[in-house]
Order: sequence, then structure tokens, then C-alpha cells
Amino acid sequence: MFYKSILALVLLGVFSSANALELDIEDNKKPNYLLGFFVVEAIMGVNAWMASESPNGYGTISALAFPLAGKSEETSDFVYWTGLAAIESVAIYNINLDSDEYSKSEIFRNNMKAWHAAAGVILAISYIDSKWINNDTISVTPKSGGVEVGF
Repeated sequence: MFYKSILALVLLGVFSSANALELDIEDNKKPNYLLGFFVVEAIMGVNAWMASESPNGYGTISALAFPLAGKSEETSDFVYWTGLAAIESVAIYNINLDSDEYSKSEIFRNNMKAWHAAAGVILAISYIDSKWINNDTISVTPKSGGVEVGF
């Protein structure tokens, strides 16, 4: 089952790149948001299923694979690195998960919650970046116990 999870993760990474999900705006004047919603939910569901099958293996493979996704030209560095931190936190959660302590359905549910939380962080940061942040004026300063973000 572990090898099926790895194969599914590799296939998901190959077929879910930003270019593969891009809609041809010239043919459709309006993007199909409902289709996009279902595609994203399916990707989250497949990731949660793979994590429920082998949490430690999924976490390890995904921790190494997520940074390989790359950054599109439209995405600012702030959004990219914040989003990467959000999805890497899901991978780290799975690496540290004791699969004997939770059932597969609990692991699936927790991963779906984690993926939705990561998506919420990415959407919120994208909105804040597009409305209020001039990319030349952001600073991140390390402090003891965390960081200070200045705009």
C-alpha cells in the first residue's frame, strides 16, 4: 500500500502543476470556479487519503517534493514562502504522527482539516499581498521565539 501511495503522490505532482490546471481564458470568457473548487478538493482528498495509508511515508516524500513545485511569475516571494511553510507544516505533522494512536479515518479527517487550513492561509496571504503590500516594503526580522513582519 505504501508504494501505491508514493505512486499516487508522484502522479499527483506531475498532473497538478499550475499549468495543468490553468484554464484557457480566450475560449472561456469566465473561468469555471466550480470546477476549480472540485479539482482542489479532489487534490486535498487524495493527499489526505495517501496520508491515512502511510502517514510517515507520505510526510517524508511530500516534505521533499513540495518545494519542487516551483514558483509562478505572478506569485510574490512573500506568498510563495508563506504558502510553502503552510504546506510543509502538513508534511511535518504527518512525519511526527504516530499511526498506531489514530485510526485511518481520524488521520484522513485531520489531514483534510490541515489542508483546508493551509489553503486558508495561502488565500488570506494572497489577498493581503494583492491589496496592501508593496513587495518592496516588506521586512522579516528574526526575534527570539519567532519573527517580526513589517510592512
